[in-house]
Amino acid sequence: MFSNYTLNDPSLLNHKINSVMKVYATNGTLIKTSSSADGFIVNQTGSQRNATTIINTTMQNVIAVVQYTNLTKTAPLSNPLQVNLTLTQIPAISEAESEIAALT
Repeated sequence: MFSNYTLNDPSLLNHKINSVMKVYATNGTLIKTSSSADGFIVNQTGSQRNATTIINTTMQNVIAVVQYTNLTKTAPLSNPLQVNLTLTQIPAISEAESEIAALT
């Protein structure tokens, strides 16, 4: 998921911050939390990509909440952005196909 930002605090310009994405089931249960290990340098405006993998699930709909934070992820720097998402299945590659692909 991509989220756009506009910097309102000039003291953060060209400093590293982070973003945290929490993925919830539609009943409110937290499924997964992910973030960047190293953060990113914030500009006046920009966008940030948040991604995660959810394995072995039959869920089709989830709620993602992204929030920009300080680099150590201990203090929020933005309002949370909540988005309803529909998950899609990516076909698994069989062992035989992966062996062939590894040989080429």
